[in-house]
Amino acid sequence: MTETVPPYMEPGEFQPFRPALSEEHQLSLLGVPGYEKLGDVLRRAYKQAAAGKGSDRHAQGQPFHEQPMQRISQLLDTDGGMAFQAMKKIQESRRLPTREQRVAELLGAINYIAGMVIFEEDSLPVRPSE
Repeated sequence: MTETVPPYMEPGEFQPFRPALSEEHQLSLLGVPGYEKLGDVLRRAYKQAAAGKGSDRHAQGQPFHEQPMQRISQLLDTDGGMAFQAMKKIQESRRLPTREQRVAELLGAINYIAGMVIFEEDSLPVRPSE
């Protein structure tokens, strides 16, 4: 199988995500010097969606890209619901009493924004100028 290199990367630079890799190896892929903290935040958002609250409450046994947030967005032909949820989580995080609770809400917002990226790339037609 030939892998397509995203347009923002140079040939040979693309390292596709491979879920079969150990968590340690996946983390090493996020370990670009100077970006370790970003990698840590993204890893925690991923873990929340795949194995935490997101998986427990929203997955309904479906992969991330087929969960209700995607199906509903496809039916409505807009990612507006996911945008609303991300903004709501950000707003809610500002009112919560503990750092742990605030961070959990913000990680959830990241996951809704990731859902918007998936919707954009999978559902909307590519414009001629792209």
